[in-house]
Amino acid sequence: MIRTDVGFSLYANMTVIYNGRASSTAGPGNFLLIHKPDGSTFIHASGLSTPLNYQRPGSTILVNDDIITVTSKDASESIKVILHDVKEYNEFLDWSKAKPVMKGTEKQLCDKIIANIDTLLGIKIIEVNRELKTPIGDVDIVGIDAYGIWHIIEVKRGRITTNDLYQLWKYYTHLRITKICNGYMAAPAISVKAQGMLDDFGFSYLMVDH
Repeated sequence: MIRTDVGFSLYANMTVIYNGRASSTAGPGNFLLIHKPDGSTFIHASGLSTPLNYQRPGSTILVNDDIITVTSKDASESIKVILHDVKEYNEFLDWSKAKPVMKGTEKQLCDKIIANIDTLLGIKIIEVNRELKTPIGDVDIVGIDAYGIWHIIEVKRGRITTNDLYQLWKYYTHLRITKICNGYMAAPAISVKAQGMLDDFGFSYLMVDH
């Protein structure tokens, strides 16, 4: 007996009928149905990373003999699964709700730069602005020293390429109209070509790793 109050997987020969924004039918064929306790349901075919059909969290699931019906929260979509031959059924009562802990993000690099900004720039910074909004985009970090010079820092989590430099140049040319500015690219690594272009622009490279 299929329980609808727990998470389960069902591998079976089935026909899958979808009705909603359009309509489709798949099968009969061997497909894998995965149902989670939050109501989300996925039907997978072989060789595809994306599901053949799915319903989002909050959906309701009903089982009537050999027919499973999954209806979206707003009732605008439904999937009907007709079971022909159940090959394997498993219930999962203790699924973890843990979320991945991200490492090596751009935000973490920004945190590290701000915590060590005086040492990295070799000058005392008296004001730090993060995600400074401008008409052409948000600047990752802007440090202002005692002389009123703006130190514009564009941060990348990977190796700096030549394309990355144009973003810094865009912010630099906009801000230097009213401010005295210096430009910096901060990242764990930089390509040789990007370093040459950085030098041509008169910017500096800050090596900051994770």
